[in-house]
Amino acid sequence: MHMSNIVDLLNGSPHSLESVPLELKHLVQLVARAFYQSEHIVILDALIRHPCVKEEDLIEVLLLEPKQLRQSLHFLKKDKLIKSITRNETEEGRSYRKSYIYINYQLFVNVVRYKLDKMRKAAEAEERQVLN
Repeated sequence: MHMSNIVDLLNGSPHSLESVPLELKHLVQLVARAFYQSEHIVILDALIRHPCVKEEDLIEVLLLEPKQLRQSLHFLKKDKLIKSITRNETEEGRSYRKSYIYINYQLFVNVVRYKLDKMRKAAEAEERQVLN
């Protein structure tokens, strides 16, 4: 999803998850279940269902402690599986900074390709070493 699409989502444009191919959603689920822990899986599943979610909404929906959620989000961001955008919003005359979490599917695919290539090269190097 491009940055302009995320901004459109935040501004209430009628973009929906149907714009993300089912194969990409399935790839996210497969990668999550193969390589990540359960709290990461539930976060990624929530982001598949809801394209752009406020951090505090994830806390409410997933029933995770804020500290635990932030640690998991940080881990997924570090692995470049999710991204966030921070916006200033006004509620009841007060200004707040709100973080929105989303999956950048194009980046996700590139990260998966890179990691699989790295794994393949490591396996080939190990195989060559064993054969020698």
